[in-house]
Amino acid sequence: MAAAMNDTERPSRRRWIPLTLAGTTILTLVGALALPGQSALVSLVLFIFLFPCTLMVLLVRWWPRRHCRTLEGGARWRRRLYFAAAAFLLAAVVNLLGGMRFFGTAVGTTLLTAGTLLLPPAMVLTLLAFSLSRDDPTEELLEPGEVIRFHAETHWGVFLPSILLTTLALVLALGPFGLGGLSLAAMIYLLLLPGLLARALTTFINTEVTVTDRHLITVTGTLWRRRHIIPLKEIQAAGVSWGWLGRLLRYGKVGVICHDETSLKLSGLADPMKVQDLLDPFRPDPEEATPVGGRS
Repeated sequence: MAAAMNDTERPSRRRWIPLTLAGTTILTLVGALALPGQSALVSLVLFIFLFPCTLMVLLVRWWPRRHCRTLEGGARWRRRLYFAAAAFLLAAVVNLLGGMRFFGTAVGTTLLTAGTLLLPPAMVLTLLAFSLSRDDPTEELLEPGEVIRFHAETHWGVFLPSILLTTLALVLALGPFGLGGLSLAAMIYLLLLPGLLARALTTFINTEVTVTDRHLITVTGTLWRRRHIIPLKEIQAAGVSWGWLGRLLRYGKVGVICHDETSLKLSGLADPMKVQDLLDPFRPDPEEATPVGGRS
């Protein structure tokens, strides 16, 4: 009896979640229009956050549950990311279209502001969802019998410039800097931060560097995947360059020069010295080197 009551309560509870979110979203929009000063700004920020959340909940409810139950853990997380990207993108488009429809009024100004502020997270989430939807093609590029010696990881430090810029924007927006601080924070948020964060995501997610016993294999790029397969015997030199953050956190850029004078740069690698050691044409081959103390 109790189990049956719980089963009937769960659908009704799920039904109330989107209704509650939708009602709260409308109230925050009304507050952004009716309240004065700082209260209107807080209401606008809440509306910008709640509107895509409401759309995401509606998209999740629309998606067939039977199909969702067959997904594994990683696939479920990707599915949630796809819904989040779609919700933020749809929320930005709806607000911008509504702002253009009511252009010149208080409602139009509020919706245009909300849509503009939703564009950066919508673009970043869409880029992230697109990048995670693809598999690593390195295994397909291996020759028969080729052995992977090292797979380089990308360091999280590539996100530090974006984190520092976000912190600066928050300090300017929330600190006692008045309208000038808000204007500078908006410029950073809309003009600088999206490109910097997109570049960091592209480097972190879409960079695959693998050293085998025959080749250096790299796969880079977001929209167009650029593949480089360089035979180790064609590499003339390999070097490492460090920025000040790289020296502090031990990540850097590996540069490769080939005998035909072509070059390749690989940024944000977590263990660049290891990659350099494997690519150095003058290093002894570990398979041919005689162990210290071993028999001749």
